Amino acid sequence: DFGGAVPEARRQQTAWTKYIDFSSVKAFVNIAISPAVEWGARNIVLSAGLGGMRPNIVVMGFFNLTEYRRTEPLIPIPTPQPSQSSTAASTQPSPNDLKKRRRSKDDKLKGQLPTDLNRPEGAVGVQSYVTILEDLLHRLQINVAIARGFQELEFPAHRPSKKERALSLLHLAQKDEEENTKRYIDLWPIQMSAEIAAEGGERRQNVLTTNFDTYTLILQLGCILHTVPAWKRAYKVRVAVFVEYESDVEEERGRVKTLLSNLRIEAE
Repeated sequence: DFGGAVPEARRQQTAWTKYIDFSSVKAFVNIAISPAVEWGARNIVLSAGLGGMRPNIVVMGFFNLTEYRRTEPLIPIPTPQPSQSSTAASTQPSPNDLKKRRRSKDDKLKGQLPTDLNRPEGAVGVQSYVTILEDLLHRLQINVAIARGFQELEFPAHRPSKKERALSLLHLAQKDEEENTKRYIDLWPIQMSAEIAAEGGERRQNVLTTNFDTYTLILQLGCILHTVPAWKRAYKVRVAVFVEYESDVEEERGRVKTLLSNLRIEAE
C-alpha cells in the first residue's frame, strides 16, 4: 500500500534528520518504499548521493544470528515451567530490584532516540541478507563493510579541560579523567588472489585477480579514524597481516612497512 506508506516514510525522514542533527553526523537521509527489503536496498544504493558524488562504500550490520537462532532453533526447546516457590518469591520484588528498575527506566528515557518512534519492520531473512550482499558485490560492484560488535566499542576517554584540571589541582573539583583499557586501532587487511582460466584455448593467458583495493581501503579507513583528535590522542594504529609460512614473516613485514610509507600512514 504505497498511499499508506507515504506518511510513515515522511515521519521516518523527519526522525532520521533529527537524529543526524543532534549526533553531529554529516549525512543525507534517503528513505525508500518497497515491497521487499532487496528492492529497497537496490533503490537506496542506486539513488544515493548528490550530483556527481556517489558513495562507493556500503556499511551493513552483521546478520543477527543470535536472534535468528532464538526464533528458529534447530531443535524445539520447551519453555521451563516456574515452580511455585520461585513464583511466590518473584511476586515480592526486593528494594534493590526496584532501584534497578527505576535506573533502567531513567536510562531508557535519557537514551531515547527520535528513531525509536518509527514503525518496527520485520527482521531481514537469511536469503534476503545474502541477496543484498550479492547485488552489492557482484552486480553493482560496490565496496561492502560489515559492522559487528559496535555495542562493545570503547570510545576515547573524556579529557578534562584546562579549567577542570586547574580546579582539580586546587582540590576544588574532582579529577575525572578516565583511562582507556585498549591502546590500538587494529587493522587486519587480508590480500587474496585467484587465477581465472581464460576461455579460448591454450593461447589465451589466464587472468590474475586480487583484492588489493580492499587491502588498501582497510588501511585508509583506519587512517581516517586516527585523524580524529580524540582517537589520535588515545589510540595508535596497528596493522596485523597473515602469512602462510613462518619464513615469510620478515619479508611480509618489510612489504607492509613500505606500503605504509608510500601511503603516508603511521602505524605499527
